[in-house]
Amino acid sequence: MIYSFLNLQKICYTSLPYFYPIIFNIWIGYFFLEYIYKKNKHLLYILALLTLLASGFSEAGAVVQFSFWTFLFSFFIFREKNKNMLLATAIIVAVSIIGLVILVLCPNNYERQLNAGLPNNINKLFEFGPVFGLNFIEYSIRGYSIPILAVLLIAILISLQTETPFIGFKETIIFGFVTIFISYLIIVANILPSLYALRAYPDARGLMPATFIIIVTFFIIGLCVGWLFREKIYRFEYLSDALQILLILILAIYFVHAGIKVFSEYPEYHERASLWDTRHAYILEKIKQGEKEILVPAIDSFYLTIELQPEPDYWVNRCAALWYGVDQIIADE
Repeated sequence: MIYSFLNLQKICYTSLPYFYPIIFNIWIGYFFLEYIYKKNKHLLYILALLTLLASGFSEAGAVVQFSFWTFLFSFFIFREKNKNMLLATAIIVAVSIIGLVILVLCPNNYERQLNAGLPNNINKLFEFGPVFGLNFIEYSIRGYSIPILAVLLIAILISLQTETPFIGFKETIIFGFVTIFISYLIIVANILPSLYALRAYPDARGLMPATFIIIVTFFIIGLCVGWLFREKIYRFEYLSDALQILLILILAIYFVHAGIKVFSEYPEYHERASLWDTRHAYILEKIKQGEKEILVPAIDSFYLTIELQPEPDYWVNRCAALWYGVDQIIADE
C-alpha cells in the first residue's frame, strides 16, 4: 500500500523486471526472519534460491539487493553476534554476487552494450552518481509531497501504538540518520548500472527500487519521530485523533487529484481507442476481400505505445501481420 502511493501506476508488463525484485526481497526478508526464529537449515536453501531468482530480473534490482544486504551484513558483524543472522545474510550476499556475475556475462547485455557505445569510466560514476542520487531524492520529495506526508503520518500513528526498540533519545536519532545515509547510498547504487552502461539517468521503471527505498526511509523516519515525541503527543488529548483525521484528508486529496487527472485524459484515450477500432475494422474488411498486403493510414505513436510503421519489416508490423494472418501490413504516411 505504501509503495503504491508513488509507483503503482508505472507497473506494467515492461516494468515487471524492476518490480519483481522488490516482491522477491520481501519474501527473502520473510524467510530470513523464519530462519532466525526457527533455525531450520532447509530455509537457507529457499533463501539462496529466492536470492538467485531476485538477482536475475534487472541490473538495477540486483545492485540494490546486493547493496542492502551487504549493509545489513556489515551491521550484524559489528553490532550483532548471532551466528544464524551472519550465516543467512552471508548466503544472501554471496548469491547476490553470483547473480550479478551472471547478469554481466549475459549475452543480451553484450548486445545492448554494442548499441549503447562505450561504457562510462569509474571516475564518471563517482562524479555523477552521488549528484544523481541527490537529484532523485529532491525530485521525489517535491513531486510526491502528499504521498510522502501520508507515509509519515501512517508511521507516526503506528509508532504511537508500539514500544520503541531503542533505549533513549540518542540511539533513536543515530538510527534515523544512519538509515537516511544508507538509503542514500542504496539509491546511488540503483542509479549506477544505467549511468555506467548507458551513460544515462535511469528511466522511471529503473528507479522503482530507489522509489521503494525512499518510501521505506520516510516510513522509518516517521516511526522514529513518533517514538521520540510519544509522551509529548499523549499530553495533548486530541492530537492523536487530529493526526488520523489529517491522514484521511491527505489520502482523500491525493485520490481525488489522481481521479481528476485520469478523467481529464479520458477524451484523448477515447479518441485513440476509436482510431484503433476503425483501423481494426478496416484490416478485417481488407482480409475479407482477399488482400494479403494491406495498406493502413498511419497513426502517431501515443504515450508508450509504438504504432505501425511504413517499413513492413519493422517488428510491430511483422507482429501485426502474423496476428491477422496476412503477408504484410504497412502504415501509409
